[in-house]
Amino acid sequence: MKKLSKRVSGAPVAQGGKKAAGTVRTVASRPVLVRMQKIHAMLAEGKYPNAVTLAKQLEVDPKTIRRDMEYMRDQMDYPIEYDESRRGFYYSGAVTNFPLMKATEGELLALLVARQALQAYEGTPYAQVLEKAFGKLASMLGDEVSVAASDLTDAVSFRSEGVGILDAALYASVSKAVLERREAEFDYTKPDHDTERRRVQPYHLAWMNRESYLIAHDLDRGALRMFKLARMADFKVARHRFARDPDFSPEKFFHDSFGLMGGEGAGGVKRVRVWFSSYGAQLARERVWHKSQKLRELPGGELEMELRVGNLDEIKRWVLRYCGEARALEPPELVKAVRDDARRIAKAHSGTRVNGVE
Repeated sequence: MKKLSKRVSGAPVAQGGKKAAGTVRTVASRPVLVRMQKIHAMLAEGKYPNAVTLAKQLEVDPKTIRRDMEYMRDQMDYPIEYDESRRGFYYSGAVTNFPLMKATEGELLALLVARQALQAYEGTPYAQVLEKAFGKLASMLGDEVSVAASDLTDAVSFRSEGVGILDAALYASVSKAVLERREAEFDYTKPDHDTERRRVQPYHLAWMNRESYLIAHDLDRGALRMFKLARMADFKVARHRFARDPDFSPEKFFHDSFGLMGGEGAGGVKRVRVWFSSYGAQLARERVWHKSQKLRELPGGELEMELRVGNLDEIKRWVLRYCGEARALEPPELVKAVRDDARRIAKAHSGTRVNGVE
C-alpha cells in the first residue's frame, strides 16, 4: 500500500480539465468536491480508509484518491497520516469541519463587500436569489473565517436613488413568457396616463437603475418596443409559442443607446455634441458615459463631448441634470428639446400657483 507522497500536487480537476501555464488549479467540479467530502467523512469517523477502498466506493482510480488526499493535506492543511498497523489513513489532529474552498484575505474581503452590495438590490426580484447564493458561498468557507459584520458595515456601503416598484408575481410571469417564448398581452399605462392593451412576443428582460424592462416584438406595431414592468397590469401569457428573430440580441438592441432607449423608430443614430463648463467638465471626466464618446479639451478647463446615440430623450435629461453647467450644441432638435424643458422647469419654479401649491 502506497503512502501519500511528500510532493505538493495541484488541486484535482474534473476529467478533461486543463491547467494553464502559470496558473493554480482550483477545486471547481462537483465530483471532486463529492470525493473530498466522502474522504473527510470517513477520516473524521475514524474508519481508517485506504486509497483502494475509497476508490472502489467512488468508482475512481486509487491514484485519484491519493491526489485528493495530498491536496487536502498539503493545500488545505488537514492532518492526514497513514497508520501502518491499520493499513489506512486517519486524522492525527482535531478537524471539526470541511470547508469546500479556501479564501485569501483579499478574496474574503471581496466576498463580504459583495454581501454589502446586496443592499442595493433589496426589494427587487434578485434580492432573495442573491442572498441565497451568498449564503452558499459563505458556508463553503467553513467556520475558520470570522469577521465582524459591523466593521464592514462601517467601512463599506452601497446606495441608490430609490427602488423600482415591482410585483414579484408579474416578474415571474414575464420571465416565464421570455424563457418559454410564449406570446403575451397586458395593459400598459404611459406616464401621460394613456392605457392601451398591448400584444407582444417577449424577447428579453433588462434590469437598469433598479427597474425592470421588457424588450418585445409588438405584434400590432410590427416592431421592437421596450416596456417598463411597473407600468404593466393584467399580464396574460398565451399558449402560443413563437420563434424569436435570429438577428435579435440585447447587444444589438442597446448598441446605440445612451442608457436604455435605442434608435428604433427614432431616425437612427445621431451625432451629439455637448459643451461643459470647467465645473461640469470635471464631473463629465469622472465617468465613461458612452463607448462612442470623444472628448475635446477647451481653454479654461472647459470640455466638449461628442457621441453617437440612437435616442435623444435620455441625452436631454442628462444635459439638464447639469443645471446650466452643460449645454447641448447639436443636433438642433436636441438643443430645442433642452430649451423647451428648461423653460418648463423655470415656469414650474417661478412662484406661480399650480394646483394650489405655490
